Amino acid sequence: NFDRQAGKRRVDTQKSIEDAQKAKVTFCKRKRGALKKLIELSNMCNQKILCLIYDEDKQRMVQYRSSPSFDIETAYHSLKTSLLPKHRHNFENFSNESYELLQRLDYRSLRYRKAELCEKKVYYIEEFEKNTHIDDTRLQ
Repeated sequence: NFDRQAGKRRVDTQKSIEDAQKAKVTFCKRKRGALKKLIELSNMCNQKILCLIYDEDKQRMVQYRSSPSFDIETAYHSLKTSLLPKHRHNFENFSNESYELLQRLDYRSLRYRKAELCEKKVYYIEEFEKNTHIDDTRLQ
């Protein structure tokens, strides 16, 4: 009796995986896949990319950067500049809450809706600066 279906099953990516071992395996596989996609995006489209993945339970950080000169400090200053009123149209901000919106939208139409999508989180950099103390000597 073969009650199982062959091939891949559709996975609900909005639900948390309860089994710790399955979650760990999934994290490792998906992290590798995400890093592969980031490298491809950087190489194919000539983009600078910085990605941080933080595992709160293990207090572990994974960092990918497309070039040695593009570090977190450089990205932070670029982000601050893009939040200025005259540059705000150059800023795109996505979070877990954006998932369903990204599933429905045609990616080509995103550039026309940037202001609408980003308006919600425009001021979080100011909050970040108030609540975070960056040791500039460590970042150099």
